[in-house]
Amino acid sequence: MKRIAVAAFAILAAGCASSPSAPAKPAKPLTPAEMLVGHWTCTTDASGMAMKIDMNYGASGTGTFQMSVSGGQGPVTIEAAGSGEQTWALSENDTKLTSTITSVKITSAKLNGSDIDPSMAQTMLEPQLKGQSSTASVSITPAKMVQTTPEATSTCTR
Repeated sequence: MKRIAVAAFAILAAGCASSPSAPAKPAKPLTPAEMLVGHWTCTTDASGMAMKIDMNYGASGTGTFQMSVSGGQGPVTIEAAGSGEQTWALSENDTKLTSTITSVKITSAKLNGSDIDPSMAQTMLEPQLKGQSSTASVSITPAKMVQTTPEATSTCTR
């Protein structure tokens, strides 16, 4: 009887023991392009204009955005909101980000605090924005991105 109990205990103990597993492989570090893909909330203050842009960068080199802009120079102030699409590419060892606006839709606008027809703002702003490219020096981590041009610095977070 004693032998049966010892044998049963040995079988149970062997079944509960874990076999050594292979060491976990270290995770492959993300590339800057992989870190860029996804949603970012960016803020910029440039020449009296404050901007907030929610960006979605797609893995295919395209993206969408929602933006709000306010500010002005001298007696003229503007506020505008809208959305659009863009293409993007990293270059120079992933230290430069080039974005090109492919479409833009103005959804609301104010001039000196008074509402103006968004379609009128669309007519004025679309030719200045659509097709425009900008290249910024960029630093990307999984949680933060900083884009710098001679005119402004944008700070983006997840």
